[in-house]
Amino acid sequence: MSHKILITGGAGFIGSHLAGEFLHEGHSVAVLDNLDPYYDVMIKKRNLSLIGERGEFEFIRGDVLDTRLLEEIFSGNDFNIVIHN
Repeated sequence: MSHKILITGGAGFIGSHLAGEFLHEGHSVAVLDNLDPYYDVMIKKRNLSLIGERGEFEFIRGDVLDTRLLEEIFSGNDFNIVIHN
């Protein structure tokens, strides 16, 4: 059974590895990340590139504190799983 999964902070180390594994297992993945420079943004961009090597995914640049964005994301998608990372 395939799931539709949203991973917040998906450009980071843990989130990107989760996204890659879920794609490898055949799930649909959306990654939400604001690319905050607290950690090196180039590393996050490389992580996103590595996710893309595992399969097609949706990248949403934004912040989990942006309630309008979250409403838009959830109104347009039917996620089975949300991982807040």
